[in-house]
Amino acid sequence: MNNSGSEVVISRKITVPCPVKLERFRRNPDLGPGVLFFSGGSALKGVSEEITEYTHNSIHIMTSFDSGGSSAEIRKAFRMLSVGDIRARLISLADRSFRGNPEIYALFSHRLSKDSEAQVLKNQLHQLSRGTHPLMKKIQQPLKDIISTHFDYFLKNMPTEFNLRGASLGNLILTGGFLNNNRKIEPVIYLFSRLVEVRGNVCAVTDSDYQLAAICEDGEIIVGQHEITGKEVAPLGKKISRVFISGHPSLAKEIEIKASSRALSLISQAELVVYSFGSFYSSLIANILPDGISQAISENSCPKVYIPNTTEDPELYGVDPVESALILLEYLKKNGIRTADVLNTVFVDRKYTPTKKYISHLKKEGVNVVSVNLTGDNTSGFFSPSRVTQLLLSLC
Repeated sequence: MNNSGSEVVISRKITVPCPVKLERFRRNPDLGPGVLFFSGGSALKGVSEEITEYTHNSIHIMTSFDSGGSSAEIRKAFRMLSVGDIRARLISLADRSFRGNPEIYALFSHRLSKDSEAQVLKNQLHQLSRGTHPLMKKIQQPLKDIISTHFDYFLKNMPTEFNLRGASLGNLILTGGFLNNNRKIEPVIYLFSRLVEVRGNVCAVTDSDYQLAAICEDGEIIVGQHEITGKEVAPLGKKISRVFISGHPSLAKEIEIKASSRALSLISQAELVVYSFGSFYSSLIANILPDGISQAISENSCPKVYIPNTTEDPELYGVDPVESALILLEYLKKNGIRTADVLNTVFVDRKYTPTKKYISHLKKEGVNVVSVNLTGDNTSGFFSPSRVTQLLLSLC
């Protein structure tokens, strides 16, 4: 008798959101679906927090190319991936109730003062490494010793000129762990996830030191994620023709890199793949550039959906929101991959009127464009985390 399972493909119509399905997930989130997000920064913060009420199995493939803010100081000092977005997503998914570890959550979320003298901040770091800092005193053993060890390892490897002003303690802990684990980030993410009771799976798309680079329509080449986003520096104000991965911190040296084996494994387990709203090139496209990502997506038969931005994205200067789906497909369809295997549906908010010619192009590719209420009653144009979450879970 053959007891092996069989694969069955089923096609059916559904109404979204689906209250019955949502209530089932809410009652037993430990068995909730594996919704996978390709994302990077803060745009998905609200959804990440909301989705933990329904499932503890969401998957978040994170970019590691951030080159601005406090992450820039760490990357410059240690020639490593960016850990800022990873830390932020872990915090968004953390259990903040008394059942979690609120003292550790508070520690990981804390930032050092931007105004204190360098020696004062270094003294605080010494206190953290000894476990005598006020934020450490309430943390129970053996967790206190584990965290102290990470601070101590960071302190011993910290360059003399390192600027601690405004530094995230969570970033310092992740960095110390990275350096202490043979420059591997996955063991540190696993430990961090256990410490703050993360309700989901977070994975860096790569754990090596690379940069995001862009070629603009006028031929200008820009290296560095923070130079592209239009947040820390002025927006480009021109179209981006292509983005790629550079192996040099300041020069455009295009290279091919492999996605982490953990990322590929998680993609194969997903029950729904979501190409998320947010910074289009630096948060979304950057995630699918490494070798193996598109292939892994195509080999998973689950639904794949894209939600374009409703508000202006400086990275998409002169690009229609639905047109961005066609750009997404250009990056996904590598090595003869079919559209049907990497994208099925584009969801747009009802307040937005899609440009007909781009809808026509997508229909020719076999992609449906569906209008739904994603912003609720607000007039700001920002997505409603609850509406987005309920839509996506109803598709599982």
